[in-house]
Amino acid sequence: MKKIFESDLQMMSYAEAFNDMLRGRRLATDQVKNIQMGEVQSNTYRLPSNAETRFNQTRNNRSVMRSLCKVISVAQGDNRLLVSERDTEAKWLLPGEPYPTVETAFRQIRSQPKKLGCTSVISADIVHDNLFPIVDHLVDSWGRRFAQKEDEGIICGSGANGELSGLTQQATQMSISELSFASLLDVYVSVEPEFRDNAVWLVSDISYALIRALTDSSGRPLMDITSSGAQLLGCPVKVSLGCPDSALFFGDMNYIWILDRSPLMVQPLVELYAAQNQIAYHGWCLEDAVLVRSEAVTCANIITETETTETTSDEDETVVDEATE
Repeated sequence: MKKIFESDLQMMSYAEAFNDMLRGRRLATDQVKNIQMGEVQSNTYRLPSNAETRFNQTRNNRSVMRSLCKVISVAQGDNRLLVSERDTEAKWLLPGEPYPTVETAFRQIRSQPKKLGCTSVISADIVHDNLFPIVDHLVDSWGRRFAQKEDEGIICGSGANGELSGLTQQATQMSISELSFASLLDVYVSVEPEFRDNAVWLVSDISYALIRALTDSSGRPLMDITSSGAQLLGCPVKVSLGCPDSALFFGDMNYIWILDRSPLMVQPLVELYAAQNQIAYHGWCLEDAVLVRSEAVTCANIITETETTETTSDEDETVVDEATE
């Protein structure tokens, strides 16, 4: 992201003015000049450098997907991504034999930034207390909330109403009737070998517990618990609160690109809740997430017998109604 401070002194001066501004204090003339360095639009500001680092660390530590995906900082105006479709193959060469030549194919993907935001409303009495770390409180709270909502969007976002388009929309789709060794093996082989080297399983808490209880014909657990974590068929198992109980995912999550298009922005609303003796703060950022190779990840939808029966019954009722008419 663009650097806004040319020296440590400017950074410290901005951080001091930013703290006073959040507390609703009247800024001195020099502080007004300092705060303008980080004002990106009317009454909307970037975080001081230390606070921005703290927010990113909190979000990264709480986000399962940011630890698995490729994270890229992208300029706001650039909505195009070039993705390589295949790699040039290597070959053993005899003396004088020409090198194999294969043109690298690229595919263009368009990305539209999505706005993720939240609001914190705090008692003015608490905000005005110098012992209350207002900046740390906001960035820690927003880091946790943004991480959870990001994971939900990357995994099962609908792509509508400003949401991310998740793996349930972009990944290769398949259905399984239950969690068993046979069905999990089907999911495993549905991903091509080239994407299995760095593949992981992504499951919900409930799916994790069900898989943990599965055993093979010899009574040995299918899931191995090692010092580095749980593994299934030789691949790590990750649990995310954003993962639905009705699906699990397997593949190389590094082919999901998280595109950070802006740092966290803060908009203080000192007067909006003044009658209630409260101060509100908007926090938002722009980002997107794209699965650049759909075949790299499989979304296995768990279709139970009950759901199948209900679907069949609905179809039968429709047929009967049509026949009656």
